[in-house]
Amino acid sequence: MPSAKNKTLYVTGIMTGNSLDAVDIATFKVDLLGSSVESFKQVSFYSSPCSEELRAHVLDLKNKLRETRGRITPLVEQTLSSTHLIYHQAVNEALSEARRHVRAETGADLDLIGFHGQTLGHAPPSITARDARPYTIQLVDGGRIADAQSVVTVADFRSDDLLNGGEGAPFAPAFNAFLASTLGVEKAVFINAGNTSNIALITSSTQHVRGWDCGPCNQFPDLLMREERGALIDNEGVTAARGTVNGELLRLLWEQSVAREDGANALEVEGPRSFDPQWYRLPPELRDSRVPFEDRLRTVVAFSAYCIAHSLAIAAKSGYQPEKILLFGGGWKNRVLAGEFRSLLQGSAHYVIPKHQHLFRELPLTFRDLNSLVTSSDEVGLPSNGMEAGIFAFAALQRVLNRPFTHPSFTNCKSPTICGAVFLPRSGAVSETLQDLHLRDQRDIFKDLRLSRAAPDNQSRE
Repeated sequence: MPSAKNKTLYVTGIMTGNSLDAVDIATFKVDLLGSSVESFKQVSFYSSPCSEELRAHVLDLKNKLRETRGRITPLVEQTLSSTHLIYHQAVNEALSEARRHVRAETGADLDLIGFHGQTLGHAPPSITARDARPYTIQLVDGGRIADAQSVVTVADFRSDDLLNGGEGAPFAPAFNAFLASTLGVEKAVFINAGNTSNIALITSSTQHVRGWDCGPCNQFPDLLMREERGALIDNEGVTAARGTVNGELLRLLWEQSVAREDGANALEVEGPRSFDPQWYRLPPELRDSRVPFEDRLRTVVAFSAYCIAHSLAIAAKSGYQPEKILLFGGGWKNRVLAGEFRSLLQGSAHYVIPKHQHLFRELPLTFRDLNSLVTSSDEVGLPSNGMEAGIFAFAALQRVLNRPFTHPSFTNCKSPTICGAVFLPRSGAVSETLQDLHLRDQRDIFKDLRLSRAAPDNQSRE
């Protein structure tokens, strides 16, 4: 382990979400005192739009893997090979440009990269049938990134957690818990509004964090906009703002949108859980053109807010009362989502499902002063643009420091789990600070370097 003296690392996290709108890259300056992380500050953010070609390739590959339940058949292999090349070329090009920004802004270069990869399939324990083996599939070649950039890279974070009995997600609570120490409050909630929303409940004095995926968030609004308006998103919720929430359609969304393999409603599962778009189903009534498009869009946005508010209601039922609720993720740019969320907390929403009335009735009592309670992470000095990519910068740091990244309280893993595989570049010098950590290249633990170790075929050959 490093000696007890101050050292600095520049660590980058790379994230491409399920919407595949961009390659997001956030870089952080990390100050270490020995092996203790003294500060973790974002210094640069770069986002490179994904091409339509890349989106089409990934979607095609996801669909084929859904049909084979993650198995790499000859037909899947053909698509996997081409998608692997296109995806990693896009990531490497974006990363090279991001590095130029880092050098210009800080005069420093990267020491470490955390690379999540692209999720192709995710079947965690909370979703799968009792007799089925959980799996998670990321398109993630850490060795290719390490060699192309000549920088130590950590990748394949989900596999270790899932192979230790966990959900393999959500990961945001781990990073949120670390950031919470800078807020000066005892209890804080972080809510991420991505393709899926997730929540982290943090108690600073005990360093305890609970968390889980709340439900679909950007998934359904973006889907309707693509299908019926030919647009990637409803920018700032302008179209949804013209509609009205349909309570019956919202009830159908709750009952049908996320089903377990055994047919049960996955949204009714309490405690650690994780979702993936492969499990989402938009009820046919939400595509019925006899209902105005604006009303259907407003309803799926309200449903996104409803899933988040329901999770907060579960937290309130357990007696958890935060001093701050911090919002991050692209979904909060939709003003309708933010407005519906506030109306649910205030008790003014008219569409609460009858069986949830007792839960939602407590929200206005628990969360009284919303103006001081609810804020964006930006307003407390935590840039939201790099929050999701920052998860994997922090995960990479935890891995090289040999520290657990996930815990049973938010992924349901059997024990605190060190996550990720280390890839040392085949050329180029490892930074002095990382040399002190005596890292070992882990390419040999992969059956297929292109995919995560918890992919079905990789598991079956172990």
